[in-house]
Amino acid sequence: MLQMINAAFYALFILAMGYYFIINLQWYSYKLTRVLFHHTKIWWHFVYFLIPFALYMLVNNTSDYGFVVVIAYMGVLFQWYRGLDKPLVWTGRVKRFFAAMLLFAIFISVAFQDFTVIIPLFLAYFIGSDVLLEYITGNPLDHIGTLIKLLVFTLVFFFVFAWFREQVCIIVCPYGRLQGVLLDKQSIVVAYDHKRGENDNGRKKFRKNEDREEMGHGDCIDCNQCVVVCPTGIDIRNGTQLECVNCTACIDACDEIMDKVGFDPGLIRYASEDNITKGEEFKFNARIKAYSAVLTIMVAVLIALLFLRSDLEATILRLPGQNFTTTETSVSNVYTFKLINKTVKDLKNVEIKLVSHAGEIRIVGGTSFVPKGDLTEGTLFIDIDKKDLESSKEKLKIGIYADGELVETTSTSFTGPMKLSNN
Repeated sequence: MLQMINAAFYALFILAMGYYFIINLQWYSYKLTRVLFHHTKIWWHFVYFLIPFALYMLVNNTSDYGFVVVIAYMGVLFQWYRGLDKPLVWTGRVKRFFAAMLLFAIFISVAFQDFTVIIPLFLAYFIGSDVLLEYITGNPLDHIGTLIKLLVFTLVFFFVFAWFREQVCIIVCPYGRLQGVLLDKQSIVVAYDHKRGENDNGRKKFRKNEDREEMGHGDCIDCNQCVVVCPTGIDIRNGTQLECVNCTACIDACDEIMDKVGFDPGLIRYASEDNITKGEEFKFNARIKAYSAVLTIMVAVLIALLFLRSDLEATILRLPGQNFTTTETSVSNVYTFKLINKTVKDLKNVEIKLVSHAGEIRIVGGTSFVPKGDLTEGTLFIDIDKKDLESSKEKLKIGIYADGELVETTSTSFTGPMKLSNN
């Protein structure tokens, strides 16, 4: 409960400081340099901005009672406001400023304050939840590299949130380009019904008690609301475009206008080009069937890989350039091995044993240890008695054991001397 109170008051504190800031900007014609260096009462910035900010940061970071500072600051700011002879004028610029400040407050609260979710989720995706808990409870200076990367990501994330915004969809995101490749005239997209909207003489502003059909005008009243609400700023009436992200905001805006003027909704709707121009209904054509089949196969492969995924991946290969060696009774080959631990637990006392043949495996350095989410590499020798070999090249089945339990099996080839027949 206290966390929710602190988060709400944190947003309120940012808005209150923004209120002080925008009043001063408005007084000085929105010139920041004049506010900072040519203010007639420069001490105001210390009393109503810098000192409250420093005090709040100190109290909020050392206790759970930062909201007390916010309440006190609101009281001081209210007394300051009552003494002003020129109050704030709520122009469009001021309203946009407070809208931006509110979004900024929400971003900071969600990203850094009591409801911190974005940054930990980002980190946990790359380093794992267990390592993340160690980072949170430990000293940040112990992993300064990760801290620097985190700060860089935060700055980039805030840059996208505060300024880049819809340009991500227009410039960076490949979705529109992929959409352009995959679409055809039968594809269902967010589309403007140009036949109904334009008619013979095009769109026209709405006038009461006029017969638009007789005048040859379509149902589009050219209110421009579909463009206003579009997050990427496109005009859907010009057709499907790469920047469209299918958010359907234009559909909602258009339906609302159609309802107000008494026209049927659906001027902008989910439809195909053939549905609008030819009146054809949706068909499950060959292209859709092919896409569906490919998607089904991909999903099936993904599910199969998830179920068949092993906790340990083992690779054992003969050492390049090395031939087998023999004694009077046995044959020996040298191998390199790589063990990849895909779990969140360390695999201790890892042993490698022959499963298909009688023989001995000697790991250089003895038993191996595979850390969680990491790999271990090494060298081993396989010795097999000559009488147990049936050919000069045989396939071996090898088991990997952790604490005496079989966790994975793999195979490799074993070479030996040619066997001569007794004929």
